[in-house]
Amino acid sequence: MLSCVPFKFLGLPVGANHRRKETWEPVLSKLESRLSSWQGRHLSLGGKVTLINSVLNNIPIFWLSFFKTPKVVWEEITRIQRSFLWGKPKDDKRRMAWVSWDKVCLSKEDGGLGVKNVELFNLALISKWGWRCLEDRQCVWSHILAFRYGGGEQRIREETSSYRLQKASLWWRDIRTVCRGKVNDQCWFLDAVSQNTDGEVVWDSGNDGFSVKNVYTRLYSSWCEAFRLDVCKVQVILSVWRAKVPESVKCFGWRFILNSIPTREELGRRGVLLGSDSVVCPLYNRVTESKEHLFLLCTESAKVWKKVLFWLVREEMDIGIGILEMDIFELFSSFLEVCVRAPLVPFFWLLISWNIWRARNELVFSNKVWDVSRVVNCIKSMGWEWFFFSYQRARV
Repeated sequence: MLSCVPFKFLGLPVGANHRRKETWEPVLSKLESRLSSWQGRHLSLGGKVTLINSVLNNIPIFWLSFFKTPKVVWEEITRIQRSFLWGKPKDDKRRMAWVSWDKVCLSKEDGGLGVKNVELFNLALISKWGWRCLEDRQCVWSHILAFRYGGGEQRIREETSSYRLQKASLWWRDIRTVCRGKVNDQCWFLDAVSQNTDGEVVWDSGNDGFSVKNVYTRLYSSWCEAFRLDVCKVQVILSVWRAKVPESVKCFGWRFILNSIPTREELGRRGVLLGSDSVVCPLYNRVTESKEHLFLLCTESAKVWKKVLFWLVREEMDIGIGILEMDIFELFSSFLEVCVRAPLVPFFWLLISWNIWRARNELVFSNKVWDVSRVVNCIKSMGWEWFFFSYQRARV
């Protein structure tokens, strides 16, 4: 058996150096092959997020729960996830990521998409071994570790000479590194470990005791401080997540609020479109196509809003108010709050904006004629469809 080292046992490589990228190639190849079997171009952003959370994050979980992932590996896993989310590159050219991955990994309560951060998730999984070293002292493997490295909390907490650590296994060195690590200058693991009056080791970061979920929450709460969104934006995004609309439309609203809609102005700012003529509005060829212009200020979009508001309240409404001084979501809300109850404002805001965006894209990419009446009819039919679908789901 020694002549066959490294070998696989229960799917994990025994005797291999897990700090090398080559050891992780089976996991990375499996992720890549799984992506190639999915037609990502036929999935909405919401569908891709669901797949990333339910499948892509679970493929390498067995490895992540035993080995500390090298930086080059978790960066590669993140690259695979990011490429799938924003579109697979063509001709080896990197596709544009419209929102930074750190914001994508924020929880939905903090204004993100709720995708797990691979690095933090790996640390949470590895910390379970450190916890078991402290708690499961009667296990055989714990006795072996105690015999070689010392018993109790001291085996993790105490300083160890570099000479002694060189004789330790890579696996044990990584456990010590994780459990002694710091986030925002705080020892997130050791500071959460204490003993009760009976001498038992307890995890005091919550009443639920130690769990990978609690550890990930503790790590995330420290990590996300550097990437938190504006409080007002977060409140608007939360109202989008609560809206009774399809997931793809919610993700559209999320991108809308984070200024990541590919309008011509935004494409020009990112160097995709060059020249002043290439960024003009396709509906009104005199003004730059910004988000505010396309969805509200454009004369064609204003006609849509006017007809929809008339449909809701059965009277003419003046929308010529102080546009430039207001946030665009506030502006939409000011229109709609006089027509519908406040909880329905995100529903109608997303409904109208989504259909304007769809009609604009049909004009740009399919040369379909812009017709205000057709856009308004789509808003009405789609609105009733969403409403009855959400009502039936509520009854079930």
